[in-house]
Parts: sequence; C-alpha cells; structure tokens
Amino acid sequence: MNPTTDRKELASWKEVAAYLGVTLRTAQLWEKERGLPIRRLPGGRGRVAAYLDELEKWKEARPMASEAPKKLPWHWVAIAGGALLLAVVASLSLFNRPQPVSTKIDGDAFVVYDATGRELWRKLFPEMEHRPLNVHRSWIGDLDGDGRREVLFATDHQIHSELLCFSGSGELKWRFVPGRKMETRREKFNASYVVEGFSVLADRRIVVTSRHFLDYPSQVALLSASGKMASDYWHSGQLNLLSVADLNHDGKSEIYLGGIANGYKQAVVVQLDPDNLGGASHEENADFQLLGMSEGTERHRILLPRSCVNRQTLEYNMVAGVRALEDRIMVSVREAHGENGFGADYAFGPELKLLSAKWSDQLRPRHDELRRQRVLDHDLSEAELQAVNFPRVLK
Repeated sequence: MNPTTDRKELASWKEVAAYLGVTLRTAQLWEKERGLPIRRLPGGRGRVAAYLDELEKWKEARPMASEAPKKLPWHWVAIAGGALLLAVVASLSLFNRPQPVSTKIDGDAFVVYDATGRELWRKLFPEMEHRPLNVHRSWIGDLDGDGRREVLFATDHQIHSELLCFSGSGELKWRFVPGRKMETRREKFNASYVVEGFSVLADRRIVVTSRHFLDYPSQVALLSASGKMASDYWHSGQLNLLSVADLNHDGKSEIYLGGIANGYKQAVVVQLDPDNLGGASHEENADFQLLGMSEGTERHRILLPRSCVNRQTLEYNMVAGVRALEDRIMVSVREAHGENGFGADYAFGPELKLLSAKWSDQLRPRHDELRRQRVLDHDLSEAELQAVNFPRVLK
C-alpha cells in the first residue's frame, strides 16, 4: 500500500502476471512490446511495482490475448507462406481458366469453344440425329452459383435421349433421363423418350420437355440445378415447342408449350406454373387418358381451330412456333405442308388471353384450288374465315 496516495499496487512480476492471468514471461514481454505500466523501484535488481488503476486503464485501451504470440521457426513460416501462395495461384488459375462461350455440332461430336473461338473440349455421340443445334438443345451459364460456367446439352436420338450437364472443363456433373412407363386403356408406353427442348429459369431451375419416341405422350419435367426432378406434368400429345416468359411482370416466369393434342387431333397451347406443376391432361376421349395420374395443373389449355383445308387434307393441324415477346406469346400454326402450305398466326397475352388471330394469305388460293379439284365442295365462307378467332378453351 502506498501511504501517500492510498492507491493499490502490486509489488512483484509474479503478482502482476497473476493479476493479468498470464505467465511471467508474457507480462515482461508486454512491458517491452505493448507498454504495460510497470514502475522500477530502487534498492534491488529487478524490483518492480504496478498500480492497479493504471493496469486497468491499460487493459481497457489494449484488449489482451491470453498469451503473447509464439514465433514460428523461420522454415515453418516459409512453408506456410508457400502453401498460401500455392492456394492463391490455384484459385486464380481455376477462375481464370478459359470459360465456355459457344457450342456447335461437328459430325458426331458436340464441341465447346471459348471466347477466342478456341476449342475447349468435345464429346462424341455416334448415334446423334444431326438436327440443327439451337438454343433449346444447348445452354451455357453459371447453373450452381459458384461463379463458373456449366454447359447443358440435350442429346439427339431417334429413340431415346437425355439432358447432360458438364462442367466448364468438360467433366460430366449429372444426367437426366426423361420419361417413364405410362399407359392408357388401349396403349402401353415404354420408357423411351426424346428430349424436345429445355429452358433454364431465372432461379436456375430447368424445364425439360420430351415425348415418347413413337408419338405421345409428352412429359414436362422441372429439375433442380443439380439435375434432380422436382415435379412433372404429362400431356396426351406432343408438346415439342417451349418458351418461358413473365408476361404479367410479376417476377415469376410461366411455361408456354405448343404442339398437338392427340385426343382432339388439333393444335394446342398449354400454360403451366413452375411452382404448381403436376398431373396429366384431362381427355374427353377416354382412349387417350393417361392412367394412374391426378388431374393436370395447367393454368390454361387451348385448342387452335382447324381450317376446312386442313380437315380435308391432313389428320391434324399443329403448332409450328412459340415465341415470347415482352407482353405476349406469338404462336404460329401449320395448316398445310409443302409448296402450297399455309397456317395461322396468333398473339396471346397474359393468362393466354387472345389478342389477335389471322389466317395466312395462302388460305384463300389454296381453298380455291381444292374447290376446282373438287376436293372441297364449297366456296370459302365468311364463317370459315372468322373461325380463326375462336380457339377452344379447355381449361
């Protein structure tokens, strides 16, 4: 006790170290390196003292570690620094590696290129059908959110195909094989399905449409970014055209599909909600109803009218194009094939509300030609011209 100031003090290094909760050596290092307030006393070598109030102020100003940091031997420092440098170099090399930018089909190979046009890698598919490669069969982007690009590729085969996901350097990450065994009361379908197209949503989920290789049914599958199927919808017909759009600008994409409804022998447009996708289409003709399935969750399902030329010359009309614009879906329908072919063009807004419909100009001359050939027994009527404006809403 100091009789003049009545301040509490510690009278040795041992007491100071004990008060701070560290070793004697750490307390002495803190005096040299961190300004620990120690007073040297006269009379004997090494005599020290420390006031408790000064120690408390020092502790508040400098948060303490329990011990002074131990210095590593120089060779361990060198090893640790080298390891850190190698990790940094490896990381930079990984992210600076040339990234996939474009793809093409070269004979039996699917080839991926970087931004300079240099080939990065290729995969051989000897049974490929050699149909044109388009945006519905390949995709490049960061699918899993790790900052690196993946490549999606739908193989092309007459009997069965699948969706493959490759890393940017060409390693196979996952594969999705579409379809499964299905049946109606008159037909059974094995598990051989052909991918018709796919699209990646903003949230990195993947929509894949496929059909049985013989004709129908069609499956619309929703996959996670890791290739796991979350849900699927089934349709008694071909849904071979796919577009994804947010027409009502609510921040959520809708799925639009076009093709043929086999039970009606008619072109069809279907709208699906990715967050409520399931079941199978309801068919008025029970021969086409898929068994063992709940009712389909379509938001809308619309049949597009057939012209009398189509009814007389073909088994059905079909959707030939589905294209999303900012606030509408453009749908083209094929009514006749070949040199004298023609069709109809539709514009649908949100919730597939019809905005416009029009037969192509070739309808009248084709109709007149078939009338002269006595394939048709009547002149083109106003009612036939107006029929394009009245699609049949199934749901």
